Amino acid sequence: MESSGRNASEKKEGKAGRLVERLLSWKEDLGALAALRRGWGKEPGTAPEMFPYVASFDDSRWEGEVVYIVAGLFGMWPQHDPSSGSFGASMRRLVEPEEDVQGTSVEKRFLSLLDADAGELYQALPRMVGLLKAKEVPLNYLLLTQHLFHWKDAGIHNVRRRWAVDFWRRPFTRSVETTKED
Repeated sequence: MESSGRNASEKKEGKAGRLVERLLSWKEDLGALAALRRGWGKEPGTAPEMFPYVASFDDSRWEGEVVYIVAGLFGMWPQHDPSSGSFGASMRRLVEPEEDVQGTSVEKRFLSLLDADAGELYQALPRMVGLLKAKEVPLNYLLLTQHLFHWKDAGIHNVRRRWAVDFWRRPFTRSVETTKED
């Protein structure tokens, strides 16, 4: 049983990697990005302009929907940074490091996203990515895709917890004290 679960997880990771590799190959292709943007905030699979680019990845109901969601997000904000951490870590960068996120509009929106069911992600995520784009905060599209693949299975709880920890953890800031020499 454990082996089949591991194989399924490895298959999802491989699929996510292939998708992001393909998306990155279109980063400078304005026509491809325009076609992908057509899916921004739309129900997955309802923007035919995206089909030539992502239909080959659409092989299961939920994973296929994730492909359309992520491709639409990438079309709008094609800034991938594999070192940027989880989606929660990227969202945390919308608030100044020395500020507390408690009570901010970013926190309210992020809580709403964490509470979203799978059918609401195609509307919730574009709003968040729009905020990231406005502040020029890149995303780790590979990790985002892998996490979203688990949004409809038991892994959703781990994904939400990971995003929450990364969002509410205060970033390390070094305070420098200056001393006067007499």
